[in-house]
Amino acid sequence: MEELREKITKIDRKIVDLVAERNKLVKEVEKEKYENNEKKIIRLEIEERKMEQIKKWAKEKSLNPAFLQSLFYLIIAESCRTQISKRQER
Repeated sequence: MEELREKITKIDRKIVDLVAERNKLVKEVEKEKYENNEKKIIRLEIEERKMEQIKKWAKEKSLNPAFLQSLFYLIIAESCRTQISKRQER
């Protein structure tokens, strides 16, 4: 059981690392948007396409699409919050 817990903990850490890496990229996206005078941070049409892609990936892995879409909704919301915060700092 301990070995399984350790493996799960390693995966949890990888998930945190991936979210941190994604967050760095999100900050770069905001910078690009700012430099290109893009006013919009929240772009629903892009988010909707992303959610459809997540649904497809979930099905490919026999995972619950609703769960993964919920998870990514939070990730995308945090990405938008990060971009808004960076924009306000400017």
